[in-house]
Amino acid sequence: MSRAARHFKKAQLASIFRIARWGSFVAGFVSIVLFLCDFSVSASTQSAIKTQIGEVPEHSVVVVLGTSWRLPSGKVNPYYKARVDAVDQLYRAGKVQAVVVSGDNATPQYNEPRKLRKDLIARGIPAGMITMDFAGFRTLDSVVRAREVFRLDHFVVVSQRFQIERALYIAKAHQIDAIGFVAKDPQTFGWRVRSREVFARFLAVLDVTILNTAPRFLGPKVDVPTKMDLPVSVPANVSTPEGAPTN
Repeated sequence: MSRAARHFKKAQLASIFRIARWGSFVAGFVSIVLFLCDFSVSASTQSAIKTQIGEVPEHSVVVVLGTSWRLPSGKVNPYYKARVDAVDQLYRAGKVQAVVVSGDNATPQYNEPRKLRKDLIARGIPAGMITMDFAGFRTLDSVVRAREVFRLDHFVVVSQRFQIERALYIAKAHQIDAIGFVAKDPQTFGWRVRSREVFARFLAVLDVTILNTAPRFLGPKVDVPTKMDLPVSVPANVSTPEGAPTN
């Protein structure tokens, strides 16, 4: 091998090592940033997360975060079912004053709020207590719209713990008073969900600390009907005084 060739090869190797060093530095830096974002989201929200029904205040307004109700295989999404179960449990315990179902409505065939409403009604929750938020495209949209559109000063977020932590982090950054009630985490796709969540948390931190991201849509204010607004029916064996209004 000629002297020029050896020099060229050495230069190539030096270049490769330099790129590798920079690559390692960048990968290490990104890993540290992702870890810090992930940790800060979790650490800052623990006190507002409730796992027992007794910890949830009575007369609460519940905001349910939507997700797909079917897996690609066609089976029921266990994450979706667990959220419906959680709201049902809160309602049966007398904790729920109103429900906002928030999610995506990308197509007529895919409408998370409508599906949530239908399944909650099937569980016995009155339709008059359920309000649909069709613009909950992201967790940030659902949380911020709960206050800015639906005028909720206090509410309970229902989802799995990983998403609740992110939702409450966003709420805290926007000075929104919210707590979370944890739906069962099926652990079906644990590592995949966890990996995706790390990047979602990085974006959440970016949204509230640098980008000041607003919901995609806001729109006019909407009143959320509560249990108190439901018509009161008179039992058949109870007579109504003459002239008194009936429902």
